[in-house]
Amino acid sequence: MRRPVAGNLRVSTAEQAESGAGLQRNERPVSTYAARTGLTVGRWCVDEAVSGSVLPTQRPAPAGVLATLADCRSGVLLVAKVDRIARKASDLLALRNLAEARGWALSAADG
Repeated sequence: MRRPVAGNLRVSTAEQAESGAGLQRNERPVSTYAARTGLTVGRWCVDEAVSGSVLPTQRPAPAGVLATLADCRSGVLLVAKVDRIARKASDLLALRNLAEARGWALSAADG
């Protein structure tokens, strides 16, 4: 059985969202990383004009994906860079702890 994989894209401003360039800059490394590691992104969660200071669990797009990943207990949440999912180290650590507790993985394309 394949692991469910979700790609997370986030841009901070409405201008970035409207142009699409910021979202494309996020999507490209996630797709490349997924292909290189044999994963297939089955769902994209997109946050447009959302600050990185907002906790991932409090954003509409990732909150739904996190629930799905928790249900399957084997999925992967892929991000282009860790600052796309969390700005503060404490928020990133909390998300990493949530992933471990619920049986899914958090992975960043940039390492």
